[in-house]
Amino acid sequence: MSAADPELLAFVEGIERHLRRLKGAEVVLSPEEFALARQWHGARVSLARVLAAIDEKHADGGPPRSLLCYRGAIEEPAGDRPQRATRG
Repeated sequence: MSAADPELLAFVEGIERHLRRLKGAEVVLSPEEFALARQWHGARVSLARVLAAIDEKHADGGPPRSLLCYRGAIEEPAGDRPQRATRG
C-alpha cells in the first residue's frame, strides 16, 4: 500500500481533521504517526474506532500530544476494553 492510496489518505485526513477540531489547532501527523495510521488502516481498523478512542481519551483529560498515545485503546480487542461508567 503506497502513501498515494486514496483510502489511506482519506483515513489519515479523517484523523487529522478530528484532532484539529479537538485541539483547536492545525494538526499534521508526524512520520511515526502516519506509519501507525497506515498500520491501522492495513489491519482494517475502522476510522470510527480510531475516532472513538480519541474521543474517549479527550473526555478523560484532554487530547494527548501524539497519536501514539491512542495505540493501546485502538489496538486492544474491543471486548478487553474496560466499560466506562455512565451517569444516569
